[in-house]
Amino acid sequence: LFRSHGITGARAAGMRVIGFTGAGHSYPGHADALTEAGAETVIRRWAELKSVIAALSEWSADA
Repeated sequence: LFRSHGITGARAAGMRVIGFTGAGHSYPGHADALTEAGAETVIRRWAELKSVIAALSEWSADA
């Protein structure tokens, strides 16, 4: 059962959202559900987080 409350609340507050599917609660289609709920991108490993934040920061600065 997917609940998007955290994503919905974060987006309503003007925050950017990175989804995470690397935990035991993840399931097939979880990444799609996260992006459909409003996550800008989804990572599977915490090691990806630093580069994703850097990329989002650059993208934001270009906007």
